[in-house]
Amino acid sequence: GERTRRAIPEMGARDVIKHIKDALASAHPGAVDDEVTEYVADMASELLADGDTGRCRREMADELVDAAGPMLAEFIGDDAIRSLFDGAVAHHLGGGGDGAGSNPDAGGDGPGPESAAKRYCLDLEGIILAFAGKVLLRPTSLKLERGRRYGMVGQNGAGKTT
Repeated sequence: GERTRRAIPEMGARDVIKHIKDALASAHPGAVDDEVTEYVADMASELLADGDTGRCRREMADELVDAAGPMLAEFIGDDAIRSLFDGAVAHHLGGGGDGAGSNPDAGGDGPGPESAAKRYCLDLEGIILAFAGKVLLRPTSLKLERGRRYGMVGQNGAGKTT
């Protein structure tokens, strides 16, 4: 199928931000804190504007779910988060999308991530980290995909630099 390599008719950052805010307000009135709504809408708009246009809709929505979903999880369920970002991607691409029940794979825009080979810049399986006799990480796996943004959060002195 054809991926989104064609020129994308972007709706503009403010329009995507408004779309996300409106979708949250109409589907979940008063459920999501205003500051969280503002932050998530801004983040999603930036990720969509800066993203690789060679990705399919599902990959774009997955990036939003991975990046901003945890901030919304305290307020709304996983299905609502997925629906919100599927709608935001559709809106960004000019296909409208109401944030509720949009089909991210409609329009034949290509295979989802399950059939595409993932490109990792870091792929760790079953690592254990210990320092001075203290186990810091039990067997842990970590995969970071190329082209995605990641952040590390923790208290001061928690060992983020280490």
